[in-house]
Amino acid sequence: MNSAKKADSPLIQVLKGTLGVNILKPGDLIDGTLIQKAPKAAYFDLGPFGTGNVYGVEYQIASNIIKGLKPGDKISAKVVDPENESGFVELSLTEAGVQKNWEALKELKERGEIIPVKIIGANSGGLLTEINEIKAFIPVSQLSSDHYPRVDDGDKNKILEELKKLVGSDLNVKIIDLKPRVNKLILSEREIVQENTKELLSQYNVGDLVDGIISGVADFGAFMKFANTPQIEGLIHISELDHRLIDNPKEIVKIGDAVKAKILEIKDGRVALSLKALKPD
Repeated sequence: MNSAKKADSPLIQVLKGTLGVNILKPGDLIDGTLIQKAPKAAYFDLGPFGTGNVYGVEYQIASNIIKGLKPGDKISAKVVDPENESGFVELSLTEAGVQKNWEALKELKERGEIIPVKIIGANSGGLLTEINEIKAFIPVSQLSSDHYPRVDDGDKNKILEELKKLVGSDLNVKIIDLKPRVNKLILSEREIVQENTKELLSQYNVGDLVDGIISGVADFGAFMKFANTPQIEGLIHISELDHRLIDNPKEIVKIGDAVKAKILEIKDGRVALSLKALKPD
């Protein structure tokens, strides 16, 4: 196999020498105007960059897009090769669409936008959805307290059954991580709730005693909603339920119990509580 690097054309060499940079490089997005459709190729006017074409496998993949175009129509394309063997700028239409979608998602993340999504699937690790035709994932740890699967023994099958109940529902989320190269798009519902909770928690301090209602019980502890501010839900870790060692939080509390707890910590929109701090040792 010949591994020699293809030499630039005289035009490209001149442009490099004049401007000191490659005018186009693989991966660039560029706008073009359809000039002509051939049986197995399409040609686009790229203005000062010359003529681009879509052919071969890419033409087959983009056939539905090309079919809907007529001469004079403008479209965005991704540069595959700044100058192929025929002297054209080789283009991809399908990759351009995907890249534009990723760029739009990046802007949404940078602006901290709240995005409504519909849940289309679930696994034991979280929920599946999509934004701009790109698959996305909401880990269990990034769900709000209202949607967090509170399973007593942490059984993955039970967790999955709880998550499946959310399929078809609409959630508001934020993008917390995206990596286009590996098609990774991670969302968070909890991030939105935490921002609202931080404001509400500003009226409380570590050491305060608060009344609340037990809103959930898991194998690692219990959740308590504040009576005066039900939007706030804190965690009472199993070690903070009682002075004695217990195997199951249900030995101490059950959902609906009215309790008083002490605030141990307020951090990043989360609040840690204790029942045993108000009990004699």
